[in-house]
Amino acid sequence: MKCIATTACLALCLAGEASAVIPSLASWRIDPAHIVSADAHIQWSEFVPMDAASPGDPVFPEIDWQNLKNPILASKYGAIKNQAVLYHDGWFWIFPMVDIEEGRVLVRTRDFKTYEYHKPAILMGDAPRFLADTGAWHALFQLSAPDADRRIYYSSSNNLIDWVVPEEAWPHTQPGTRHIDAALAREGGHYYAGFKSRQQFYVMRSAGEALDFRWEEPVLAHTDGWCEAYQFIKIDGQWRMVATARAPRGFDTGGNFYTGNHEPFIYTMKGDGSQIEHWAHWTDKRHIALPSSDWNRVMRANAAYLCDWREHDGWFYLFFSGANDDTLCRGRGHCKIGVARSRDLVKWYLPGESE
Repeated sequence: MKCIATTACLALCLAGEASAVIPSLASWRIDPAHIVSADAHIQWSEFVPMDAASPGDPVFPEIDWQNLKNPILASKYGAIKNQAVLYHDGWFWIFPMVDIEEGRVLVRTRDFKTYEYHKPAILMGDAPRFLADTGAWHALFQLSAPDADRRIYYSSSNNLIDWVVPEEAWPHTQPGTRHIDAALAREGGHYYAGFKSRQQFYVMRSAGEALDFRWEEPVLAHTDGWCEAYQFIKIDGQWRMVATARAPRGFDTGGNFYTGNHEPFIYTMKGDGSQIEHWAHWTDKRHIALPSSDWNRVMRANAAYLCDWREHDGWFYLFFSGANDDTLCRGRGHCKIGVARSRDLVKWYLPGESE
């Protein structure tokens, strides 16, 4: 099933809890006059056009941590949330697409200070998760569908710039049911997907060794409570999951229930990933306790995404969404992106902080 551009535009900025009405894109756009003081270090003119044909530099850029400051990315024209950050061919790519004055664009950077942008022919949806496999990037994300306000769609790319037209990833699984927050992984010759349905976390396995939209029946997963915004990541041979769950005592920031009560957690798989039952059992739920700052007092750290770049510079990096309000963008806040890093997934440092 193909996704038309109008449908994509309606769904690109949808995120979070269920809504009976699909909001327009304008409900996520920001009056540039509403920029708060915590954004003062961001120079909006540093969005520069990308030469899509230019080859990348394969050298991993040195991140100037001491002179970096959160938020690292924000937009006058809309919220940025449910982000994924990929390192590819010498660049850091940030998804989903970002609203700037020129429209919705793909962005990449080498220093998290200056960003290049590209206006793609194919629009990608919200809350994307990626898998680099078989010479391509595979992506799952959510878009509006004919039978539900959001379903999970699939696209692929060889360069993160040019994407094929999205197709619904599992049209015959729970048809008519709202699905969001998909995750994707491969283990032992099968693909595994996770997604949120009816406020619960489900996982399923590909019917064969190909990513061809044939899936076995979904299995309800166990995660020690409600969670969303899933990411599968294998660390030192052990499958982990990063997800958003309810804030523990002392980390609820107030505001409305959504902005003040979402925090990042990391889970450990019970098993080695060779069976679907392993993907349905996540244990050792541990809060990722990030320090707060001046730009994320109301929403501290929502929709976190973990990058393991230890082979390059010895650090894990966690990218997350924060806000200082609970009114804009359908009550989700004017979300911006921040980053923290850690050697051991326990002690975390904000930009400018030393070990």
